[in-house]
Amino acid sequence: MSESEHQLIFARSIARQAGFDEGRVDVDAVLRSLNAHYEFEKSRLLTAAREPEYNVLRHRNDLFDAEQLIYLADPTLHLLTNDVGFNRAKESLQGNRIHVVQPDRQRGASRAEETIRNILNVAGTAY
Repeated sequence: MSESEHQLIFARSIARQAGFDEGRVDVDAVLRSLNAHYEFEKSRLLTAAREPEYNVLRHRNDLFDAEQLIYLADPTLHLLTNDVGFNRAKESLQGNRIHVVQPDRQRGASRAEETIRNILNVAGTAY
């Protein structure tokens, strides 16, 4: 399947789930707004297709993870996690707002605050 066909299916699927007329969906707008979600899902599908022993049950949390990336459609939001699986979306248009940090950087109020302040400083967001 070509990349453009895959993108069309993705955009129409999103429109259908949102109750929008999938025949009128703006594929480019969906891909811009949900680029991290798209790249994450594409990576997941490619991995499953390449690995004959791919265990869907072992990766059942991926659906929840992918849905978290939908929030990045709001350009003011960031995702802070210690789940390295989100690195699958780091090359997306929204990848600069996905922050995968070591778990110890989130333990304790002062470390968590420092981590968040660093993210906001890099993003140029006032706090």
